[in-house]
Formats: sequence, C-alpha cells, structure tokens
Amino acid sequence: MRFAFLSSKIATSISILAVPTGLHARVDVLVEPRATPAKPALCVRDPSTTKEQNEAQFDAFVQALIYKPDITEAFSYIAQDYVNHSVSGSNGFDTGWNALSLTWDPSSITPLDATFRYPQG
Repeated sequence: MRFAFLSSKIATSISILAVPTGLHARVDVLVEPRATPAKPALCVRDPSTTKEQNEAQFDAFVQALIYKPDITEAFSYIAQDYVNHSVSGSNGFDTGWNALSLTWDPSSITPLDATFRYPQG
C-alpha cells in the first residue's frame, strides 16, 4: 500500500513538471469567436445559360470560394436545389451553408487547380 501511495505521488510530481507554462500564458494563442457570415440571396437556375456563361460563373465561384475567400459571395452561385455529392448529406443550399458557414476557415486552403466540365461546372 505504501508503494502505491509513493508511486502516485512521484508520478503526480513528474507530470506537474512536464506541463508547458509558456504556451498558455500567450494571448495570441487564444482563438477569437468568428462572426457568422451573411447568408446570400438564393441563386435561380436559368436553363438557357450558355456554356461560356456557365464557365464564367464557375470561375467567379472558384475565385470567391478559394482565392478571395468569401463564402457569402461563393454561395451566391449555388442553387437552392443543389444536389449534394455526399451520400450521407442532404441535398439543398441550406445543408451546405449550415455545414460550411460556421466552420469556414479560409487560412487553411491551398488551391491546386480548378477544372470546368460542362454542364456540371
């Protein structure tokens, strides 16, 4: 019993010494809460859109989502009846907006390429 008591005291003492104190004292490490971005107006599909117009809209979407990055402007190009590519997710604009708008972190994106394939975009 004495061995268990002494070993727990030694383990506690060692673990206290191992805690990094300088990291928690820095103010710049703290994360500030993000403001929720404004929800854009809904995009309405136009079946008479040409391939060139679709490509221009795709390029504007990519610029807004990846290169600027402005999630509100990017979602202004997404239709209300958007079909989600994930089988586990529901379809529609609101599903994507609700998932991304609260967690959007533009600082971690490294764009590699953007490809336009008509008619999908």
